[in-house]
Amino acid sequence: MSGVMLIDANVVLRFLLADDERQAAEAEELLLKAPVGSLTLSPLTVAEVTWVLLSHHEVPRELVASALQRVMALPSIRAGDTLLDAVARFAASSVDFADCALAAEAAAQGVVAVSFDRDLRRFSDIRAMRPREALERVAKR
Repeated sequence: MSGVMLIDANVVLRFLLADDERQAAEAEELLLKAPVGSLTLSPLTVAEVTWVLLSHHEVPRELVASALQRVMALPSIRAGDTLLDAVARFAASSVDFADCALAAEAAAQGVVAVSFDRDLRRFSDIRAMRPREALERVAKR
């Protein structure tokens, strides 16, 4: 077993919200004292944190984005380039985090994003297609 741990959204949320004194203190201690790069932050965790902060706590989007960027800048946190890109896209747009994560993944892999969602077409560095367009493209091969 490696020394790297995957952290759940509830740890990040307690750290950011401090809405449970005991859990917030424990989360803060972990995030601030864990060895460099020993805590992995996944896109799924960030999606849940984003959703909870926006939907349940009505935190303004720009504050959510800056809070995520602060967490990802902690020495203990390991966030891959694709996740960093997803959060940057979220901070710079009005697109929801899940679509920002999909766009970041499409850009990283150099693949087409297939969706009915028009929001993906806002990102000039990726190609987004509707399902029928995608099927026509693969049928031509």
